[in-house]
Amino acid sequence: MHKPTALLLCAGYGTRMGQITRDRPKPLLPVAGRPLLDYLVEQIAALEGIPTIHLVSSHRFLDQFLEWAGTWQERLSAAGVSLSVHDDGSTRSEDRPGAVADLALLARAADRPDGALVAASDNLFLFPLAPMWEAFRSGGRNLVLTILEGDQTELRRSAVPKLGPDNRVLALYQKPSTPPSAWAVPALYCLTSRALGRLDEYLSTAEPRDELGSFISFLVSREPVYAFKIEGRRLHVGTPEALRRANEVLSTDPGAHAL
Repeated sequence: MHKPTALLLCAGYGTRMGQITRDRPKPLLPVAGRPLLDYLVEQIAALEGIPTIHLVSSHRFLDQFLEWAGTWQERLSAAGVSLSVHDDGSTRSEDRPGAVADLALLARAADRPDGALVAASDNLFLFPLAPMWEAFRSGGRNLVLTILEGDQTELRRSAVPKLGPDNRVLALYQKPSTPPSAWAVPALYCLTSRALGRLDEYLSTAEPRDELGSFISFLVSREPVYAFKIEGRRLHVGTPEALRRANEVLSTDPGAHAL
């Protein structure tokens, strides 16, 4: 078993972005003059105890991710962190294996890591990730990021947990019409090696392969999973309007991400 790692899911096709992602993957779209993915990698590189980052790309955009990774090699090497880019083989959205299968690919590539920070690549977190990561390192419990969300419309577009004592996640509902709590769960998790070992079990079922939240729903019935609550702000870059908003926020306040 190896040291903890970060597993980044970047193989989507950004279909809701329309023509913006025809020739460029969503994680590499510019936000305030930098690729969207830069902000997440910058935060991860600052965390203690993550010596490796594994990223999965589609085959269609592999060369762009390899070129982007080259811009990070010197800086990451100086910090003692390696970055590996993996190919899921897909060339069209219709043919992609799905986010859960991509996560399983990364977990295998990392060769049974001793836990992992798992993240999708279309969120900007305007708060530090270190408190959640340190809680995972010290407690050894599966954690999912939960962000206080006062907008019911936004909650209905999100994964929303039902929480029990000690913030244990009892269930996770995908885009519920009646949200069971005021907490949204974006795709940012800290998972133990045992939880990662359940990926193949999940993939043997008929559950959706392209919904990370569905894997977490599966996991909570088999492993203890806890909410790590944050009253912070995140920007989900899922539409052209959201991309414009992210550009506006970070252009107006360039230090918003530097936490």
